[in-house]
Amino acid sequence: MGESSKWYKDAKPFLNTPAVIFQLFIGLDKKGKELDDLPWHLVRAFSSNRDVGKVYKEYLSLSLEEALDTDIQLYGYTSPSIKDPTYEERHPGKATLEAFALANNDWFKSWQHLPVKKRGDDYDGLKKAFGQKILEKILDIYPHLKDHVDCLVYGTSAAANFYLNRNAGGGAKLENTRARMCLEASAKMRADSGIPGLYLTGEDILVNSVVFSSISGALTASEILGRNVVIEAFALKSLKILKRHFFGSGK
Repeated sequence: MGESSKWYKDAKPFLNTPAVIFQLFIGLDKKGKELDDLPWHLVRAFSSNRDVGKVYKEYLSLSLEEALDTDIQLYGYTSPSIKDPTYEERHPGKATLEAFALANNDWFKSWQHLPVKKRGDDYDGLKKAFGQKILEKILDIYPHLKDHVDCLVYGTSAAANFYLNRNAGGGAKLENTRARMCLEASAKMRADSGIPGLYLTGEDILVNSVVFSSISGALTASEILGRNVVIEAFALKSLKILKRHFFGSGK
């Protein structure tokens, strides 16, 4: 979105926050059944018991050099392979773990203009440094994984910005700030972009998550079709329940 766009003024407050997500994808050469202690759900963790808001602001205010010498403060992790019942059959003896940590977009901004996978040794070293910090946190919790780390893949905001074709944003796109959640902003973030034939969906009209992505898809479909498919879905479900109750059939 360029500064000349008529939407830039409204969107600008959501693009100025520095908080982004640094991602670490961990490949494990260990069978899923041997990893029963790994979480299928998302776990969020903190390195300090201090006020989260203060820790958040202090950490994001650090320079790149200071951040490299500081312990990561907010992070999370989950195991995508654990929640996939077919993963062991498709990839025997393997498992995956996905972790992330809070970061400042400015720390990676210097490499954002360079082509992906061609950002040089300094950038690769920076990714590895942050990635190792997260890995150490994970291994502190699950020390038995230490000898089973098969591969590591890092993801920075520079990479996310490239693949999403943007210049700034939050963990995925618009930052989830108070300004983003206010009534006025919520009313403006609609499926109808105002451009004929162009409709928005996903977190652009709600927030980022699997559940809300599904809901936003229904909202966008409603806008395109000119009818409320959400209400239709609830009506069909209610009808199915009534049929099963009165006629013993849910078809």
